[in-house]
Amino acid sequence: GSAEVLGRVNEAAARLTGLAVGTPVVGGGGDNACGAAGVGVIAPGEAAASWGTSGTVLAPTAEPRVDPRLRAHTFCHVAPNTWYVIGVVLSAGGAFAWYREQLGNESADRLVEEAARIPPGAEGVTFLPYLQGERTPHRDASLRAAFLGLSLAHTRAHLTRAVLEGVSFALRDCVEIIKGLGIAPEVLLLTGGGAKSPFVRRLQADVFGLPVATVNREEGPAYGAALLAMVGAGVFPNLQSAARRTLARGASLAPDSEVHRTYQPIYERFHAALGAARPPVA
Repeated sequence: GSAEVLGRVNEAAARLTGLAVGTPVVGGGGDNACGAAGVGVIAPGEAAASWGTSGTVLAPTAEPRVDPRLRAHTFCHVAPNTWYVIGVVLSAGGAFAWYREQLGNESADRLVEEAARIPPGAEGVTFLPYLQGERTPHRDASLRAAFLGLSLAHTRAHLTRAVLEGVSFALRDCVEIIKGLGIAPEVLLLTGGGAKSPFVRRLQADVFGLPVATVNREEGPAYGAALLAMVGAGVFPNLQSAARRTLARGASLAPDSEVHRTYQPIYERFHAALGAARPPVA
């Protein structure tokens, strides 16, 4: 019967792998999908923005939704019958790390503290964070980073503010594509470097025009894979229960509507500067 066949398959697998018969084997997932699971972004209506070396904005959906211009990507999630749309910015935390390195690895806290004293828009300075080209939304490996609008009146603090705003604007491009597909997250969960500083959390809320929140885990994809293993081993009945029992979110931070409106023409200025990132025509 089928039980006998399954038993023989299990014994053969045990011999080939060296694992004991009966060892649970659980399907995992890619880094972004497991990272979302690791902070509890599993169901439609949720979304996460991550600042690693690259940056991502990920939103689960109940059915596959595809950006017709392929600026964002659609994949299966690690939860059953769930997909997600993701936008990817190639230089997010990586852009800030590069900037810090050029300043002799100045303290990140000190740089952010200086930037917080500069008004939105960095008094005319714009940073395009395309140090490695860009995926979302441009899909162009030839793009390069640039500072624009500099004058003798500007300081290091203006440059820092422009870098943080430039990364946030690039991530907002991802948010806008997701919203354009009819996905309306109620709150954006911040993870990675963009979640550590109160100023950067506030900056993202005001640039995106969405409430933001944090979660009490920083392990990311590894923690999501561990949750999947616990579900597969029967510790929790499903991934939603595993996340609910092991994760805690902080209070959400609402955007300042007036500051969000202030950022609109600055965000448009960021887009208008794209020509400076394109290589010269030979």
